[in-house]
Amino acid sequence: MLAAISDNPRPLELVKLVLTMVANDGNNIPPLLKQFLIDVISEAKVLTQDPSQAANIKNTEAIQLALEMKSLQSLADTLVGITTFESIRPQLANQMLMTMDRHIAQ
Repeated sequence: MLAAISDNPRPLELVKLVLTMVANDGNNIPPLLKQFLIDVISEAKVLTQDPSQAANIKNTEAIQLALEMKSLQSLADTLVGITTFESIRPQLANQMLMTMDRHIAQ
């Protein structure tokens, strides 16, 4: 799973951007970005349950997010309930961003 991660010095940057957009107002987010975020979250959830599925993952961000979920149970618990983009409310997006930022800062 780790071998599939690129040498990105700023992991999950696009995920954080979309979450920031949701946290700010959630309006005018292009459908492609909405779908990207849901795809990444869905694939990350699959990986946390079955790491052998890594070869089927399309987004390297999903692998990075799955690693974050393994390290942060609170993030994993939050993501379990997300099945659609509409289920990501601004408060939830903000909470996810704060959790991820605190973990990176440690």
